[in-house]
Amino acid sequence: PVLLIVIGTAMTAGNLLGGRLADHGTVRAIFQGFAALIGSLLLLALAGGTTVGLVVATFLVGFSAAAVSPIIQT
Repeated sequence: PVLLIVIGTAMTAGNLLGGRLADHGTVRAIFQGFAALIGSLLLLALAGGTTVGLVVATFLVGFSAAAVSPIIQT
C-alpha cells in the first residue's frame, strides 16, 4: 500500500509538471522527459534491491512516466 501512495503522488506531480514543460517547448521537453525516464529505470534496476532505493526509484519512475504523457499528447 505504501508504494501505491508513493507512485500515485509521483504520477500526479509528474503529470502537472509535464503539462507545464510541454507549454514551454515540446521538443526539448520530450528529450528531457525520456532522459528522466531512462535514468529512473536505470536507478530502479540498480537500487531496487534496497527498501529506500525501491521507494525513491518508484517515485522517480512514476513521476517521469507521467510527465512524458502530456508532452507526447501535445
